[in-house]
Amino acid sequence: MSSPGLLFTTLVLLTTITAVAGSLGAPLVPGIARDFGVPLGAAQWSLTLTMLAGAVATPVIGRLSGGRARMRAVVLGLGGATLGGLLCALPLGFGAFLAGRTLQGLGYGLTPVAIAIAREAIPRQRRAGAIAILSVTTVAAAGLGYPVAAVMADLWGIRVAFGVATALCAATLVLALLTLPPSPDTEGTRVDWWGTVLLAGGTTTILIALAEVSVLPIGRVALLATVGIVACAAWVWWSRRVAHPLVDVTLAARPVPLLTHATSMLMGVGVYLLFPLVVIVVQDPTWGMGYGATVAGLLLVPYALASVVGSRLSQRLMTRVEATTLLPLGSATYLSAFVLLVVAHDTVWQLLLAMAIAGLGSGLGFAGIPGLLVGSVPRSETGSAIAFTMVVRYLGFSVGSALAVTALTFGGEGGEAGFVRALLVACAVGVLTVVLTTWLSLRVRGGVGRW
Repeated sequence: MSSPGLLFTTLVLLTTITAVAGSLGAPLVPGIARDFGVPLGAAQWSLTLTMLAGAVATPVIGRLSGGRARMRAVVLGLGGATLGGLLCALPLGFGAFLAGRTLQGLGYGLTPVAIAIAREAIPRQRRAGAIAILSVTTVAAAGLGYPVAAVMADLWGIRVAFGVATALCAATLVLALLTLPPSPDTEGTRVDWWGTVLLAGGTTTILIALAEVSVLPIGRVALLATVGIVACAAWVWWSRRVAHPLVDVTLAARPVPLLTHATSMLMGVGVYLLFPLVVIVVQDPTWGMGYGATVAGLLLVPYALASVVGSRLSQRLMTRVEATTLLPLGSATYLSAFVLLVVAHDTVWQLLLAMAIAGLGSGLGFAGIPGLLVGSVPRSETGSAIAFTMVVRYLGFSVGSALAVTALTFGGEGGEAGFVRALLVACAVGVLTVVLTTWLSLRVRGGVGRW
């Protein structure tokens, strides 16, 4: 068996490389629109579809990894990300590119698998810190990978950036096969394929309605939204009755899990409201700053570094304050970044400061979630609980990605006015996050066990 240090390195790479590959669309969206000759809203689907695929793949891969099929689940996630990157790197057209981006989203499903392996194989004294780091890699890795991808895109084109991501995913797959511990000698849980179809269909339909609200007739938007809501409601109904649901929604409704899932969802919306807006204002040549993808990518570095700092800070604060306090604290910190951008977004240093503040809030909020979940559910339900919080986080990413461009271009009005409007929408989401997480935290600390 590999040493704990080598195993942890592999787990970090497992979550980091797949996050870098999956999030490549964010700094490259304007370039994707330009290279393929499609509108900005269409290009944004290269990010939204990836996050949506991650939301659906997470519980499926989690179920597949519960027993002897664990390594096969790892191969599915990393293999899908590798194949998807290859489709993106080859000159096969915009349809194939979107298919590749969707496949790259499968890699996001490996995060709960990595956390579950860490809980089993990392020594107890290092376990909490390892899990906290793994929980923020999907956010931190995106920020660290952005500048590298952006530089490659500026110098050699977006296909080279995706080609390098493909090679990294393939190398990580080889390392995982060599170093990960053997799969447990137990039977895994059967995958709820009907639940998968309902969840994927419902969320996709809602996202289409959200992304196309300024393009489609209002009646069609209302119909799409209704169909999506009905499908999601049917998924909840089905999940409460089937023997082995995709995720345990009954467990998710308990006080502490509900707090963590609500935070993951709403902060996820905030993350991918922020990223596209900053990238667009930096690169737009008419009303923005007119810089290239390289500058846009570098602006995301403070976010990544600050999210790691926030994660470490959360570990220190948990020895002094209630762990539930960190979630509204992180949400409030993130909200302050949006408020700053509303009043000051004309220079690069203002954007850098806002991104650093947002990263700190992200680290504070996301890092405390796994620890709260692990301490509030039975050991046998840890994987299901972590998988669900990753599902709602990726759904939040998808909603934020679609909402950003919709708010920016609503009514055909873009420019700085649209940018400020989108930021005000982000502020509203931030306020909702702070209020809801504070209320839920107080209910948890008050010992409320039924809702």
